[in-house]
Amino acid sequence: MDIRKQAGVVNTLMVGLMAVGLLASTAVGINAIRSAQKQQLALHANTQATARAWDGVEIIRLYLTTLTATQLTALSTELAGLPNGKTLSITGVDHLTAKLVSIVTDASANRRITVHITGSGADTTATIQAIYTLLAASGGGGSTPPRLATVNVNSHLKMTGNVTVVGGTSANFLVDGDVDLSGSVSGVNEICATGNVVIGSAITVHRICSNGNLTLSGAANVVEIEVVGDVLLKGGAASSIGSIKANGDVSLTGGSASAGSIITKGDVSVTGGSATVSGVLNTEGAVNWTSSKGASTINANGNVVYQGKNGPTVINSRGTTTLSGNGNVQTLNSLGQIVLSSGYGLGVQGALTGGSGLTYTGQQKVVSGVVVGAISGPVVKAWDPVMNVTRDPSYTVNIPVVNAPVISPVLVPSAIVDVYTLKNSANYVFEIEPVTGKKVVTVRNVSTIDNGRYYIGNIGSNGYKDYLCKAVDASGDCTEPVSPYKTLCQGYSANNSCFTYANGAWSIGGQTMAPGFAYFEGGLNVGNGVYINTFAATGNITTSGSTKVYSPNYAGFTGTCTDNRTAQGITTATRLYGIYPSDLCDGSTYKPSSIGNVALVAGGYLNGNYVGGDISVGASNEIYGSVIAGNLLSTTGNTTIVGRIQVANQRGGTNATTTWTGSTTIDLRNLPSGFDPTQTPCMSTSCQPVTPIAKTFWTRYL
Repeated sequence: MDIRKQAGVVNTLMVGLMAVGLLASTAVGINAIRSAQKQQLALHANTQATARAWDGVEIIRLYLTTLTATQLTALSTELAGLPNGKTLSITGVDHLTAKLVSIVTDASANRRITVHITGSGADTTATIQAIYTLLAASGGGGSTPPRLATVNVNSHLKMTGNVTVVGGTSANFLVDGDVDLSGSVSGVNEICATGNVVIGSAITVHRICSNGNLTLSGAANVVEIEVVGDVLLKGGAASSIGSIKANGDVSLTGGSASAGSIITKGDVSVTGGSATVSGVLNTEGAVNWTSSKGASTINANGNVVYQGKNGPTVINSRGTTTLSGNGNVQTLNSLGQIVLSSGYGLGVQGALTGGSGLTYTGQQKVVSGVVVGAISGPVVKAWDPVMNVTRDPSYTVNIPVVNAPVISPVLVPSAIVDVYTLKNSANYVFEIEPVTGKKVVTVRNVSTIDNGRYYIGNIGSNGYKDYLCKAVDASGDCTEPVSPYKTLCQGYSANNSCFTYANGAWSIGGQTMAPGFAYFEGGLNVGNGVYINTFAATGNITTSGSTKVYSPNYAGFTGTCTDNRTAQGITTATRLYGIYPSDLCDGSTYKPSSIGNVALVAGGYLNGNYVGGDISVGASNEIYGSVIAGNLLSTTGNTTIVGRIQVANQRGGTNATTTWTGSTTIDLRNLPSGFDPTQTPCMSTSCQPVTPIAKTFWTRYL
């Protein structure tokens, strides 16, 4: 065999194989390049789609901040009927779509909104699920101010009668000033004031808080006390106080004054009678306990003087500790000097530890003890009680420091009550014509009566009083009555007048008047009839005895929108048939409004000065709606208010006092649908719609 020939064949074969390999490598390279190009194209398309989706997340967030509370509520209602969500229209941006999936609203009117946002590009899409939190707008959200507490008083408050709240699980009194209460209080969750609180009568309250001092006497049942200043519980009948927290001093003096626990930055004094603290007493200051009752646990940064019985009692003091009189404890730990001067056989019935020395006067008892410093006292006789204390200079006594929390001050929001801002929403605006002195009323949104301005006059020959007229003569008689005859008054007869005006104030007398929102320029005296109205006056409001006022929202559809008012005890006369506020009554549906929750509101700004605003509620009144006094509110015997109370004190100044006498009942039971006394009308720019706060809470790819 020719080896050289075989070598040529091998070389030829190797060249061929190399050529095939080269072609294969070239093909693989070409395919790799094509694959990379496709991957780059796909990556570019996907990146573009993803970027557009993320842009959409921010676009939707900004869109949500533009929606008012009313629009969000409407959107929630619409979404409830769309099981597959609602497609949002996005204009000005291509290749971006969004679908609203859900809106969940919590008890504080905050909303959690879920949206699916899809971006597209080069036949590729990317979808992101975004969840937004939309915080309720400040100022109450939309067209209403913040919700009212049960009683809001921006002045001092003096209550000499009995105050009862029924049906309110969280009935709160919020006072910007001092509280002086000598009558009984029950059914109230808390009384909080920016000033001093003095209570000298029986009271049942869950919580009392004050920026000033609290003085509490008489029988009291209070679960929590939080005071920036001092607390004084004194004498009187047995009290039941749960916990006391204070920045100042706490004193329990005489009688049966007692508390469950105390924690304070000030000193604590428990003196006289059978005053006691049944639980733990923590103080950054000193303790002086001279009551005959025993303590449970005393922890103090300052000195402790104790004369009480053994509870069994534990005292931990970082200062000097003195047991005197009947002072007798189970355990005593003190960083400072210990002085025992109690009676025979009294002292420490358990263990004693002292970071300093011990001084005893003789015949005291210590079952076991150790102190760092010197022990001084008379020689113990064989017949004396056991004084079993040793000295150990290396002994360490560890007593934790008491750190009482700082009590936060009470904050009472200022109130703005300005009836003038409500004028344009009233169904009836009563005014006096400036030159002629004639009575006029502007009617708006009232069925069977055209919108317009009318004179209130008498149809002379028939003796009809207070009818609507297009013109009247100087005597107030109609020269051009509205046809057919229309009146807003239901007097005791057709010949009895309802509306009179004298000395800057209107007076309403008779059985009732047309229902709706009635605005009066000047003061207003409401007679002892029964009314389904919101009464607003730029001046002061007074009510007569046995007056009943039902706010439109409380009366609801039947009382406000029909002639059947038997539930309110009204027999509607034919001259008021068919007259009702059309802005509240829509066919068979009642449309509640914030002003419809109010029964009485008074006071406003005139040429930069505050005028009116005092409301005086007469005896045996029943007010079914909130009462809002721009200045002060006074009540007399047997008054019932079904709603909230606001006293703004915009005219009275820092020394003004709201005074309640007799019996006042705030009834929050069985409130009808559509009546929400916590909601009041907006009377300032601070409660106008504001931009809500929208945040992107969570996102993920779908």
